Amino acid sequence: MGRRGNRARSLLVVVEIAMSLALLIGAGLLFKSFLRLQQVKLGFQPENVLTAQISLPPTKYDNAQQRNRFFQNLLPQISAVPGVQSAGVVDPLPLAGDSIWEFFIEGGPLLPNGAGQNTNFRRCTPDYFSAMGIPLLQGRLFTERDTAESEQVVIINETLRRRFFPNAEPLGKRIAFSGANGPWHTIVGVVGDVRHLGLEQDAGLELYRPFAQTPTRSVTLVVKSSLEPGAVVASIRREVLKLDAEQPIHNIRPMTEIIARDIAPERFNLTLLAVFAVVALLLAVVGIYGVMSYAATQRTREIGVRIALGAQARDVLKLIAGQAMWLALAGVASGVGVALALTHLMKKLLFEVEASDPLTFIALSLLLIVVALLACWIPARRATKVDPMIALRSE
Repeated sequence: MGRRGNRARSLLVVVEIAMSLALLIGAGLLFKSFLRLQQVKLGFQPENVLTAQISLPPTKYDNAQQRNRFFQNLLPQISAVPGVQSAGVVDPLPLAGDSIWEFFIEGGPLLPNGAGQNTNFRRCTPDYFSAMGIPLLQGRLFTERDTAESEQVVIINETLRRRFFPNAEPLGKRIAFSGANGPWHTIVGVVGDVRHLGLEQDAGLELYRPFAQTPTRSVTLVVKSSLEPGAVVASIRREVLKLDAEQPIHNIRPMTEIIARDIAPERFNLTLLAVFAVVALLLAVVGIYGVMSYAATQRTREIGVRIALGAQARDVLKLIAGQAMWLALAGVASGVGVALALTHLMKKLLFEVEASDPLTFIALSLLLIVVALLACWIPARRATKVDPMIALRSE
């Protein structure tokens, strides 16, 4: 019964180590993925950028001229606020949804309506790009001269340029949104890619149009300042109310908070799995300690005999630690197999990290082996202090 009990305890420890390793590896992969996600290039600079939504009521701003006039008056006043470097509006904001439009390229194949290429579409004012830190790669940005009465223009992103104009100059080419027969909009600039749909998603095709040529009632105000975003909220609200005492701004958030919310699910998954991994690791440590303590007690007479025959403390340490090492190695070997099976199911949760990342597997396996050796250290040290005479008399 004693041997069966020892085997059952040892088997339980092996299972605890295996499950602990599987959870640790899962948490390690999520942690590595989370770090990669935080280091991803957004395509814009969110530091000290404040965002706020403005929704103009249709009863007061029912036509394009009224909406244009409101923002043409508002943005210079906000830009003049102390600490503000630039201000613009956009619809929709990065990481806050998308707007899909179909487009046709002049000179391309004649396609029926509904058969064009889809792209993400955003409308913005001239200073939006500087407020967000989106770099200009070719051509020019929008200016105040891009109005409803002027030539219709667009700016494309680098991904669209690379896909549709790989060996040609995109500036001056024309794009239509209402069908392959126009009306046409001239490409005047190319800007850098932005991860509009999420940090884990590569930039897609993107088109920008001047807000003055496509005004809408609901937009997001974007303000870049040299101060903390919260320091300019009161001033911005005051300028809006000066222009229209009944017009509020709402959903006021720093751009960094929007980014943090975008990766909140990944942070939650990481935290949850890390908690389970730590609990499993503690159970494994307690299990190893308990089994080794029991084993050392059961082998008191044997250890006493060995010491009486000249065995040194290091020999006793090797005896106890060796048993723990076998348990640890068996648990780690089983845990690697379990982890390979489970992490395969985590592929969709990982970003730029392989589910079988060898560095994570090796590092955490070694960590668990070291932890197992530390867990058996106290029982092993206690065994080296056995008095052989007392041990022999106890039998």
